[in-house]
Amino acid sequence: RKNAAADFFMGIVLRDSHMVVDAIIDMGAITNQSNMKSFEREVDTLIAEYLTMPMNKVKLDELLRKIFQIVYSSHIKVPHEFALVAKALGMLQGLVEKLAPEINFLMIAEPIAKKLIYRSFSLENAGDHFKKSLLAYYHLFSELPATLRNILRKAAGESLNVKFELTDMNMLQRRLERVFNRISFSVMLLAISIIIAGDLISFGLSAGKSAEMHAFNIAILKTGLVLAVIIVLGLIVSMFRSRR
Repeated sequence: RKNAAADFFMGIVLRDSHMVVDAIIDMGAITNQSNMKSFEREVDTLIAEYLTMPMNKVKLDELLRKIFQIVYSSHIKVPHEFALVAKALGMLQGLVEKLAPEINFLMIAEPIAKKLIYRSFSLENAGDHFKKSLLAYYHLFSELPATLRNILRKAAGESLNVKFELTDMNMLQRRLERVFNRISFSVMLLAISIIIAGDLISFGLSAGKSAEMHAFNIAILKTGLVLAVIIVLGLIVSMFRSRR
């Protein structure tokens, strides 16, 4: 996390949104990856706003405050190191403004950030990173045979359990139920509409016939209309419930 905190400092000073976001991710601040894209877009918009400003007009404490607002609005857990670096940068700017108001803190911090970037690409740092990566791969490959042997033994003894879980399955099931309910209501409404249309045609053809036939057609027409109103009301209620 030490390197991530340094990257965060360099990203703030150099106004590099990708470096800021990557540093926060490396600190383990973003646990839900679904928030990462929206968080990166908001930080990129904020940094782009400050890129158009002259260096001597940029206020570091104001930039940090806005980044913190984006962090909290995105429901991202702030690591201790991230808060310490941000607080230290804000305090340094306040100290510089009191001692020398004509000097902008970012103009002093920019050469330091560039030196940190050059140091991160130095041969010594690259060699240390290569050694750490090589050691990590060595431990990984040394543990691989034992892990594979354990999996094969469980598979041979029929004790290997594979968990398969679908996320948001309940939500998908509820949505499917709503869709099928609406389809069934629509089919019923269509059937009643067909019956009413047939009854209207029969009513027109039997207009001059017996009174019993006339009363029977009127009764069927009223029943169909009542059923149609009930189904329409059911559809409306179902739509309002699905929006909740």
